[in-house]
Amino acid sequence: MANKKKPKPTELPGICSNPGHPLGLWDFITKLQSDKSFAADFVDLVKLANNNDQGAIDCVNALLAPRPDELTGLGVPLSQVDSFRKCTESGLLVAAIARQGAEKSRK
Repeated sequence: MANKKKPKPTELPGICSNPGHPLGLWDFITKLQSDKSFAADFVDLVKLANNNDQGAIDCVNALLAPRPDELTGLGVPLSQVDSFRKCTESGLLVAAIARQGAEKSRK
């Protein structure tokens, strides 16, 4: 059986059309675990953001706003909290969880 790779995303997923207010890290992770479609869309979104798509970066920032206490609680040094609050860093953190959730839903 051939391993079918999902094509690279080229446009922003629907979760960007009405992001609402940004969620803290733990609330965001809870949403990823409970909403498999959202998790799959978020994986695509982070891929676009990591390719410097400004719309995707803005969308991640509109969806996710980890609080400093959440990051320091994970062991991120206070001196690095600001960089980890940026889209590509915090996005990668939750994208790993989103990908796990999305893959479970496909099985």
